[in-house]
Amino acid sequence: MRSGPLISLCVSSSLTPSARCETVARMRFVLSATLLLELRQRRTAQRAQKRAADEVEDVHDAFLLDSGMGTMLYLASDGRVLASGSTWGDEPLREAIDDEAIAALVVGAEETGIVALLQLVPGPPREGSACPRCCGERWEADRMGICLLCRGRGWVVPSMLDAARSIGLWPPEVAPPRARRRG
Repeated sequence: MRSGPLISLCVSSSLTPSARCETVARMRFVLSATLLLELRQRRTAQRAQKRAADEVEDVHDAFLLDSGMGTMLYLASDGRVLASGSTWGDEPLREAIDDEAIAALVVGAEETGIVALLQLVPGPPREGSACPRCCGERWEADRMGICLLCRGRGWVVPSMLDAARSIGLWPPEVAPPRARRRG
């Protein structure tokens, strides 16, 4: 994984009249020749099964990893992860934020069966540890979505736990044990 170019990101809110801008670097991944070949073979096989050509795939030499109910996520051959809300018509093509990029790899590995995509997910930094919510498995217990705590990384750092505590996501609420009846 490498950091991509710096991108200016401007956010505006109905609560604040002026836009807030910041410069961020997006994740970029280095795809091996073997992984590129596997992704291209899958795309060719899908198109042979009458799946319609996809403009994002064609223009950006990209591979659809997640066509779920919301934003469609693609991995481009140059290592970018692209997000498109065009199925809902409300979001132009953009480069994915880091959490989306990791989610695309994790969901993509599940959807495509190409487990080599998981090797692109960055490993934990020195202060990182296995995610206590998913135990490093990257998925929620019901496998209906990626882990909400580690966002598919399989690991957390203290700042991620602090952020989760601040919104009530961690630690999970545990019901106190019931007292035994005597008698």
